[in-house]
Amino acid sequence: MITKMVANLSVTKANGRATGWLSRWLEAPVTVGVSLLCVVVALSPTLTTWLECDWPSVMAGQPWRIVTGHLVHWNIEHLGWDLLVFAVLGTICERKGKLRFVVTLCAATLLIPVATLFLLPQLVSYRGLSGLDTAIFALLAATVIGESWQRREWHLLVLFSGLMAALAAKTGLELLTGATLFVDSTNAGFEPVPQAHIVGGLCGTVCSFQWPEAERSAKDHKAECYCPAEGRVGGGGGGICQDHVDL
Repeated sequence: MITKMVANLSVTKANGRATGWLSRWLEAPVTVGVSLLCVVVALSPTLTTWLECDWPSVMAGQPWRIVTGHLVHWNIEHLGWDLLVFAVLGTICERKGKLRFVVTLCAATLLIPVATLFLLPQLVSYRGLSGLDTAIFALLAATVIGESWQRREWHLLVLFSGLMAALAAKTGLELLTGATLFVDSTNAGFEPVPQAHIVGGLCGTVCSFQWPEAERSAKDHKAECYCPAEGRVGGGGGGICQDHVDL
C-alpha cells in the first residue's frame, strides 16, 4: 500500500514538472514557433535547399533566404546545439520581455547575414541559429547586468559579467583558430563564421538598454504602491510595494 502511494506521488510530481515546462513554453510562442520550424526544415531536404541563405540565389531574386537561412543547419549536431541554446534562452528572454526579445530577434535576423556578407564577401552561403543564440544570450546577460547594478545585487552582476566575458573569449578563440567550440565544423563540412556571433552579440547588447516604456512602467508601479521602506503612500492602486516586502 505504501509502495503504491509513493509510486503515485512520484508520478504526480513528474506530471507536475512536465506540465510546468509545457506552460513555460506556451508562454513563449515565438521561441516555440522558431524551434518547430527548424525541426521541420531539418526533416525536408527540399526545404533546406530552398531556405538556406545562398547569396547567389539572393542576388538572383530570392531575398527570403536572408531571413530563412537561420532556420537551416548543416547536420544534426549543428541543429542540436543551436536549438538547445535557442529553446532555453529564448524561453527565458521571451517570458522576461516579449517586445524586447522580438525586436532583438528581428534586428539580428536581418543584420547578421548582411554584415557577414559585407565582412566576408567570399562567403557563398550561411546557415544556423548560432548568431541569434548569441544575440539573445547577450540580451539576457546585459539586461541582468543592468538590473543587478540598479538593485545592487553584486553576485548577479559578477556572474553575468563573467558570462559576457566568456562569450567574448569564445568568439575570439573562434576567430583565432577558425574552429567552433561545441560543434565539429570539419566533420559537418562548413566554415565557422564568428563574425555572425559578434554582430548578434552587439544586437542583443544594444537591445538590452532600458526603454522609455519600461521606465514609465517602473515609475507607475512605484507611484501606485505603499512603500514601508520609504514611509509613504502613492496614488492610485494603494497596493503594497513588493520590492520592499520581506517574504
